Amino acid sequence: MITRLLGLPRHSEDQVKEWAIAMLDIQQNYDFALQCSHEFMAFVDPILQQRRDEPGDDLISTLATAEVDGERLTDEEIFNFLRLLFPAGADTTYLGLGSSLLGLLRHPDQLERVAADPEAECHWAAEEGVRWYPPTAWIPRRNPREVVWHDVAIPEDAPMLLGVLAANRDPAVYDDPDAFDVTRRPAGSMTFGFGTHFCLGAHLARAEMETSLRVILERLPRIRLDGGDDVRVTGAFNQILQGPNRLPVRFD
Repeated sequence: MITRLLGLPRHSEDQVKEWAIAMLDIQQNYDFALQCSHEFMAFVDPILQQRRDEPGDDLISTLATAEVDGERLTDEEIFNFLRLLFPAGADTTYLGLGSSLLGLLRHPDQLERVAADPEAECHWAAEEGVRWYPPTAWIPRRNPREVVWHDVAIPEDAPMLLGVLAANRDPAVYDDPDAFDVTRRPAGSMTFGFGTHFCLGAHLARAEMETSLRVILERLPRIRLDGGDDVRVTGAFNQILQGPNRLPVRFD
């Protein structure tokens, strides 16, 4: 979806995905992530220059030609945008989709409710899936200033991990927070962040998960878990992301 929105060549999609995943794994494999970042930028650069001269209807053309107060984005500003966009959208959507599917498959009554009216209910199933098991369970941050929070002194610039999964299961906010329940209204969560750190791709991710659930339920009648006693939500390729380790299914 992202490569096509940007207008990148379709034959490059597998390679772009490999670069994106490697860039996301920068905490574990810094040198390789940096190498892939350079390779990705070298790949995009001639496309960006071509779109400056011959813009189309894709997002790179928009970034290359849009003006604010008479000024255009520099190449480096556009590259920084793309370096953020690709890693963030590489795995989180399909991991969130997997958790939403797992919740439905483990609760046949809720699956039946959603399948009976996918146009109305797939949105809420996806929202509950990413609350129940957010694909990004932890968010690394640095404390901007010295603060005391709940009698705990946190020094300025201290590295922190914000527990999104724990926040999404706060019993002061959610009734029966550990339960998967597509009837929660409203279905807000901390999964996409808020304020200046609100997820850049939140609307696209929601649209992709909702559409994917609807298509799966329409095209795979009576989809159900095939055994799956060992299915669990666990860490993906780094310690920050999570999703089902496997999802074996049968359908008629």
